[in-house]
Amino acid sequence: MAAVVIEAIWMERNSIVHRGVPNHLETIIRSTRITFSNYMHALSGNQSARQTRWEPPMAPWIKINMDATIRAEEAAETAVVRDDQRVILSLTATPFPHPKPVMAEATAMLLGLQHARDYAWSSVIIKSDCLNLVNCWNGSAEVPWSAAHILQRI
Repeated sequence: MAAVVIEAIWMERNSIVHRGVPNHLETIIRSTRITFSNYMHALSGNQSARQTRWEPPMAPWIKINMDATIRAEEAAETAVVRDDQRVILSLTATPFPHPKPVMAEATAMLLGLQHARDYAWSSVIIKSDCLNLVNCWNGSAEVPWSAAHILQRI
């Protein structure tokens, strides 16, 4: 818990220093609780060992799967776009110089949504395994400071 609180303090400090805007105390507490809850869930080992497989969208929808791979010094983002017949319409991967998971996942999300915009796809389902960003996208969580500048471009 101490590491989560220290990170929240550091992120608030950066918000004030770099954006000049402090967050509301309630926002900081809620974000810290969500982060701690996600951490405890990951440690609990309660994730089921179920097999997952890709399910195609219903026509005329397309599905964009976005993900990031993190290494010690860098990351890479990918976006795969498929239609209802499982045909790959687009596939892209780009290097990312920062190994911070949330930043890399946010950049992957941006990459996938840029494809939707560039190809003028309007019936789009987006998939990401980054629960923090999915919750931000759905409006049920605050945007992490480290990814805010990336998500603002979406």
